[in-house]
Amino acid sequence: MLLPARIDSLQPYTRKNPRTHPLLMINDMDRFDKHRELLIVIHSVAARAEAETSQTMRIVEDSATGGFRILGPIGPPKMKVYTDFFAQVAFSEFGERENEPLIPFLENLSRFVSDALNRSLTSSGDS
Repeated sequence: MLLPARIDSLQPYTRKNPRTHPLLMINDMDRFDKHRELLIVIHSVAARAEAETSQTMRIVEDSATGGFRILGPIGPPKMKVYTDFFAQVAFSEFGERENEPLIPFLENLSRFVSDALNRSLTSSGDS
């Protein structure tokens, strides 16, 4: 495939949903946000929590059975809670899109560029 045809095949209009194409999104970023401050918002917050409980019990030896017998708890149960909170940074206005998450967009753009370069390099012997 010749280089102009390869470049043409990467264009947003060749896709089913050009609005989500990385080249169109980076173009929108350039056009809309070049001369104004970027407004960044927290898109979403997720939390993960883990809990660990423990209880001290009163245990006595049972001479009749040779085993042990639990008489009951000593004091209140103890609980440790571990939490993590995750924030997603997004552009509040991004072309026609609102609250576009930044990290997934940049990962998608990086994959697109890497794939395009790899395809170009592996087929460069064809032209």
